[in-house]
Amino acid sequence: MRQDHQAAITVSSVTKYFRIERRRPLVACEDISFEVKPHELVCIIGPSGCGKSTLLRIIAGLAQADSGKVEIPREAKVSMIFQNAAIFPWLTVRDNIAFGLTMQKASHTKIERMVHEQLNAMGLEHAAHQHPKELSGGMKQRVGIARALAVEPDILLLDEPFSALDAFTAETLRQDVLRVWQSQKRTMLMITHLVEEAVEMADRIIVMTKRPGRVKAIVPVTLKRPRKVRSAEFYKLVDHVRDLVVSEHEQH
Repeated sequence: MRQDHQAAITVSSVTKYFRIERRRPLVACEDISFEVKPHELVCIIGPSGCGKSTLLRIIAGLAQADSGKVEIPREAKVSMIFQNAAIFPWLTVRDNIAFGLTMQKASHTKIERMVHEQLNAMGLEHAAHQHPKELSGGMKQRVGIARALAVEPDILLLDEPFSALDAFTAETLRQDVLRVWQSQKRTMLMITHLVEEAVEMADRIIVMTKRPGRVKAIVPVTLKRPRKVRSAEFYKLVDHVRDLVVSEHEQH
């Protein structure tokens, strides 16, 4: 796929509201516009309930905007990683990873090759024949990430993928995802509620207002990679982004 001369994701004036019986419609997000460039890693952050996950579902094609549009190159493959692994409990780790490829009717040879690659990349070799009930939360999320990557997506959408994990597991998985992003040139758009996580991972951070969610600011992150998360420069940017988010909580 060639994305060199066009945006990987273009969001134009997207508004989404929910109809509630006998009440005025609840506006989740309003007039959202931004672009994600090819091979860019962008994080979206904002107050709870500002429509971040709703917006991501619209971009993924899992929900429909009430107005505005999302444009993704027609030939682009899109995968999504959810907050909870959302893997099939009746399938083994291997078969969960193979699921998307099987649905695409990929050849047996390709399925075996891609599953083997993802088992190794995500440290799941020893668990290939286990079922989800035998796995920790971190291992389940590894399976979800491996399944999303096995179909070789051009664009990876991540909905708070580390929020249900303990701090150590989350940090390990963040590094794994960053390694994949850097080595495989994926375009990634990630929802997070952690300012430090956004600053550690993103090329740019989109800060949303409280509901109805709008784009309040787009903050470039120019810190060199790998990010020194204990440096003064890192904390300065964390404080700046946090101030943008916290000011939304304090508004009445």
